[in-house]
Amino acid sequence: MRKKIFLALVAIAFMGCTANSFKPSSLKKAAKTKALKGKSRVQLTSFDDFFMKFKSDSVYQVAHVMFPLKIIITDDDSDSIRYVNKAAWVYTKFLKGKDDIFKKSVLSKSDVKIEHMVEDTGISINYYFAYINNDWQLVLFKDDSD
Repeated sequence: MRKKIFLALVAIAFMGCTANSFKPSSLKKAAKTKALKGKSRVQLTSFDDFFMKFKSDSVYQVAHVMFPLKIIITDDDSDSIRYVNKAAWVYTKFLKGKDDIFKKSVLSKSDVKIEHMVEDTGISINYYFAYINNDWQLVLFKDDSD
């Protein structure tokens, strides 16, 4: 029941954003242009410093989201994929309540996943960040809730 409520809220937040309005190929092109050359010579901006500002500053947050943002909602039978544009973006506060759990996973030097879980609810939301063109960007939102 909670998953249905959560999915309804996500759908309302991103209402009007359809896959037909965006070209997902732009995500692939942007991902391919990651600043991988000379990483050993260039110091990556600390993800922790970036994330502190990302979760506390709405203007900074929207500037560090790769639009159109791919949103995947996992269901028992299939995945639903949508794209949200900048105009439809809803500021994410990353507030930690007593039942909220945030887990950071460093996938590589330039890829980090933040997982937001709510204890005893089955809610599991993943935010994927990539270091692209010398800056951290939110590149994917994935709902893996039960």
